[in-house]
Amino acid sequence: MDFQEINHLLKLSRLEIAEEEKQDISNQLEEILNYVQKLSEIPTENIEPVNGGTTLINIFRSDENPRIFEKTEDLIEMFFEEENRYLKIPPIFEDNN
Repeated sequence: MDFQEINHLLKLSRLEIAEEEKQDISNQLEEILNYVQKLSEIPTENIEPVNGGTTLINIFRSDENPRIFEKTEDLIEMFFEEENRYLKIPPIFEDNN
């Protein structure tokens, strides 16, 4: 890949690099393009397209509630602070006024 193409790509991507880095980028882009060319040579005519990528249905465990509270009061009593049946938590954001 020549420097004119690299300069064009840099302009499109709004990137600035040092002149000495352009040779490294040129070599790396050339390697990438050669690899893509090799991939395009793989015969895929008799291979069906994959839809979705997997046949797994539900691989997660089912939700289980180990502690079911019979009464709301049980939960409120266990909480560290409560006011008018609302559970209070420490403030997340501090008021700087």
